[in-house]
Amino acid sequence: MKSIFIAIALLLICSGCDSPAVNNGVPYQAASETEREKFNELSDKYAMQGWYQMLYSPNPDLDRAAESFNLCLRYNPDNYNAYWGLGVLRGLQAELIFADPENCLKESIELLTEAMQKNIPEEEVNNLKMDLANAYNGLGAYYSEKGADNSACDKRPPLSEAQNILKEIIAAEPGNGRAYYLAAVNAFYQDNIPLAREYASKAKELKFPVDPEFLEELK
Repeated sequence: MKSIFIAIALLLICSGCDSPAVNNGVPYQAASETEREKFNELSDKYAMQGWYQMLYSPNPDLDRAAESFNLCLRYNPDNYNAYWGLGVLRGLQAELIFADPENCLKESIELLTEAMQKNIPEEEVNNLKMDLANAYNGLGAYYSEKGADNSACDKRPPLSEAQNILKEIIAAEPGNGRAYYLAAVNAFYQDNIPLAREYASKAKELKFPVDPEFLEELK
């Protein structure tokens, strides 16, 4: 079952997964409070630019998106959007490039976890949590498909982490279709097909676009 990250990723033009998304550039130092405010504005500008280049542009480009998110980080090292964007970007690289997906997904989880430690608007917290659950699902799926003959590839810890996050979101937002879809994927990789069908059906009921190929897997 191929699609763990959102299907719009399939059209992305992106770089390989052999180099980290974060370039560790030295943060710019503001000389005054006025300059600090300007830096924060620039950080937010580059964050918006990064999201657009990664997901919404007619010609998406992960290389340019990574540059924008890194500039966002240099202007404001505490901007949650930089870590969030780079975390999603790393997960998309794992989904699309297939070069070292395990490390890409682990870095995605680290970056999204770092974003959770920042000052996030309350209305965005569950969206970030779903992206984190998505990354855990991706790592669990990778271990499920690649680790059958490798005892070091245990799918249970990442899938359990995702399951706990999604249960919390569903309890708080019972109308969240994406949470049900991700929970269906999670149940699928935990070999609980009846529960996966139930969650997928609920996601469809809530008008979330469920991947038809995934529904075929559940038959």
